[in-house]
Amino acid sequence: MKEKLSLNGNALKIIAIIAMTIDHLSWMGIEDYSQAETPEQIILHCIGRLTAPIIFFLVAEGYHYTRNYLKYLSRMAILAVVSHFAFCYFAHQSFNLHFQ
Repeated sequence: MKEKLSLNGNALKIIAIIAMTIDHLSWMGIEDYSQAETPEQIILHCIGRLTAPIIFFLVAEGYHYTRNYLKYLSRMAILAVVSHFAFCYFAHQSFNLHFQ
C-alpha cells in the first residue's frame, strides 16, 4: 500500500528556512531590486518570498491549537521585541522603541 505524501508543521518549517536562506544568499552583492538584473536573481527572490505565507500559516495554526491564548500572545510579543533589537543591532541602526 502506498503512503500519501503530506506536509506536517516540521516539513513546512524546513521549507521556510530553506526559502529564507536562498533569499538571503541571493541578496549578497546587491543592495536593492534595481541591481537584480539576471532572471536567476529574480527567481531566487521569488523563492524567498514563500517564507512569509508559510510562517503566517504556522502562527495561525499555533493560535488555533493553543490552550492558553494569553501565553501564546506573550511568547509572540517577546519574540517580536527580541527580533526587533537583534535586527537593529545587525543593521547598525539605532534602537527605535516606537517600531516605526
